Amino acid sequence: MHFKLLYLSLFGFIRLKSYCNADCWIWDSFVLSSIIFSNEYISKIQKRDDCVIKCAAFHMNVMLLIDALFFSIRSFVPLFGQCSAFMDMRSENYDDFSCAYFNSDVCNGTAENCPTPETCENSGNSSQGCYAVWKYVGEQAQVMFKGCWTNEMDCEFDRCIAEEPSVDSAVRSVEVYFCCCNKPMCNREFQVGSKSFSETFSKIDRTNTTILTVDDSLRNVIFSLISVLLAAVLILVGFYFVRRYRLRFLLKSLESHSTALPKRLPLSLSNLPQRQIRLKDKISRGHYGCVYKATMGAQQVVVAVKVFSANNSDSWVQEQEIYAVPGLKSHPNILRFLGAEAHGTGPNYDYWLITEYHQRGSLHDHIKVHSISFQQLLSIGVSILRGLSFLHEEVVSTDKYKPTIVHRDFKSRNVLLKDDFTACVADFGLALKCEHGRTPNDTHGQVGTRRYMAPEVLEGATEFSAFAFRQIDVYAAALVLWELMSRCSLHGEEPDEYKLPFEVEVGLRPTLQVIQDTVATKKRRPIIKDSWRVDSHSKVVCATIEEMWDGEPEARISVGCAAERLNALWHVGADFDSDPKDELAPLMIAEQQHCDA
Repeated sequence: MHFKLLYLSLFGFIRLKSYCNADCWIWDSFVLSSIIFSNEYISKIQKRDDCVIKCAAFHMNVMLLIDALFFSIRSFVPLFGQCSAFMDMRSENYDDFSCAYFNSDVCNGTAENCPTPETCENSGNSSQGCYAVWKYVGEQAQVMFKGCWTNEMDCEFDRCIAEEPSVDSAVRSVEVYFCCCNKPMCNREFQVGSKSFSETFSKIDRTNTTILTVDDSLRNVIFSLISVLLAAVLILVGFYFVRRYRLRFLLKSLESHSTALPKRLPLSLSNLPQRQIRLKDKISRGHYGCVYKATMGAQQVVVAVKVFSANNSDSWVQEQEIYAVPGLKSHPNILRFLGAEAHGTGPNYDYWLITEYHQRGSLHDHIKVHSISFQQLLSIGVSILRGLSFLHEEVVSTDKYKPTIVHRDFKSRNVLLKDDFTACVADFGLALKCEHGRTPNDTHGQVGTRRYMAPEVLEGATEFSAFAFRQIDVYAAALVLWELMSRCSLHGEEPDEYKLPFEVEVGLRPTLQVIQDTVATKKRRPIIKDSWRVDSHSKVVCATIEEMWDGEPEARISVGCAAERLNALWHVGADFDSDPKDELAPLMIAEQQHCDA
């Protein structure tokens, strides 16, 4: 910001000089534009975390500032010398053609006897002009006359340039110079313009040298001194901000890279030596980094390693904060945490999160290729809801306190499938701890994956409370259950090909606006086919899904309630050849009482 202010300050001086000297305004504008656009580019690349880029950007900013200051001095010092007549002519109100006036015979130095400027009377000539007459006494130019030129001889130039000297009749050895010009006040400055007279002056070469009056010279000296002082002040101010910026940059750099690890680590790092973990195959890639299949220790235990880039170290810390909550590392439906490590040097650190490996991969990857039975659906569904219910539960005890945890990015890709067709919840990079029902102050409402966002999230109407965030997870869990139903073989019939939630309605890559219009405005939901309601078991699942994705957060059942419903079906067993009403009735009554409570 400080660099931009300095550039804008210099713009006024450079533009004024360009206005007075039309021959160089294109070059001045080009240089100034280059400076401004270069600074805008630097402002953008400074947002990156690469230390090399930041250092280069810092030095480029310093060089551009110095270049801009010297460019300003180059433009500003001769400014008043070139434009004094221009500025003076505009500082006074000239309604008619005017010229500078001087008469050495009558002027005694007072403004009364030496009126400046002189308003020229229009004598009917088609052209008007100004003139100047001077002579040299030694090496000093002495003005004799200035005023309006009303003779019929046209003045061809807009500057007062003497072509040839004439000889003073009174003192024949004195050469007198005459010039005239056709612009208002153009006789304030005059010069000898013919190179043929360059040898006339032996001591100094006055050819093509502008001769100024004493007042002009004094004023230009003053203005030049002021411009130099102003440039010096700008340089001092610039270096002050440069030093302050550099100090702030270095402190930030030291704070970021003096230690390999972020300061707030809720869990101690893995005690396993780095050499015992070897990365093998890349399993998946996300916005945070990559997940690898790896081996650990001499026994070559297969583990999963989630590698975060340096830019995403906050997510690495966030996941550890969640795993530090009592009970999480031992819950069967939460991905088991094994350790955390930091690898690399300087700014090139990678942050590892080591967890159990599940060869079936994510639920999304499995059901995309394989169909599932109804019993497998119940097993997966119950374990998902139990894991999510444990996260949502707040436990207050005398020895340990477990706050409510909301996932905020729940989807089938963040659920891992075990060999026994139970599941565990993973990926807590966006999760939040809500202690005593309150959310952190810096919480952002609209996070997660678009197609899994609840209507209130899409509308930006989220309440920042633990209950509101739990209900957002409930909505997302309903879409995951819908995915399971869409790939379930009911009565031996093969299901349709896998589709993401709302893929039929909005396609694969919908914009946020399209999703908002579909889900929040039109209140549409993924289609539940009639063939999914062929019996009382599947009807319960479909009804549960519909109650979980209700448009009103308060109307949605909790994940604990949904887990009890599916658990009741799971324990009874899905015998489609018998009528399960009698077996399900007492369980469903007990489950309904639990939900109402």
